[in-house]
Amino acid sequence: MQEKNGKLWFDDAEIDSIVDEALIVSGHPRENNGIATNIDAFVKARFGIWPEPESLPANIHGATKFFRDGKIEIRISQELTEKANEHQGSLHRYRTTVAHEVGHALLHRHLYISETLELFGNKQFEGAFCKKVELHRGRNYDWKEWQANQIMARILMPKRDLVRIVSEAKSKGPCKSPQLISLVSEAFMVSGEASKYRLEDLKIIHQEGQLTMVE
Repeated sequence: MQEKNGKLWFDDAEIDSIVDEALIVSGHPRENNGIATNIDAFVKARFGIWPEPESLPANIHGATKFFRDGKIEIRISQELTEKANEHQGSLHRYRTTVAHEVGHALLHRHLYISETLELFGNKQFEGAFCKKVELHRGRNYDWKEWQANQIMARILMPKRDLVRIVSEAKSKGPCKSPQLISLVSEAFMVSGEASKYRLEDLKIIHQEGQLTMVE
């Protein structure tokens, strides 16, 4: 990690390492399909808390609160939490939102605490309030949000598991990108959009939808 133009900068290898360590420490809890990360159980194992539903301001899906004693709280929109039990799309958004907040917790705690001490002395800081996760935004997007998205993608779709699943599918015959996007979406319990961008980031598919080699 280093600072560039006032920003904390993590290269891809550092982010990979941070997520790998977090998954190991948490025991990488899985959903019933044995593949997808159980994100609520991950939060409990890694931070000792559960994501808590809360009535948040309009258009805010998640919030991470930081405290000087090291404690954090992850709050998720009450409305989104309730809908996650009823609709698959809402469940995907819930999982993405929690994992995004985990990104802030893993990368940005000391940043928010430092800013708080400079501005407010010893008062606790309420932390990061996040709107709907924008998956397609690039590095010019708010850099803290972009970094949180990188953590989110790796926690919900770990590279080792994803590459294994893709390789197994390809060993059974040719697979076009829509098939892989659907396969990853179902296996990891994420939206097709999230699946698509993760596959593109790993260069398993190209942005125009052509397949490439799996390393």
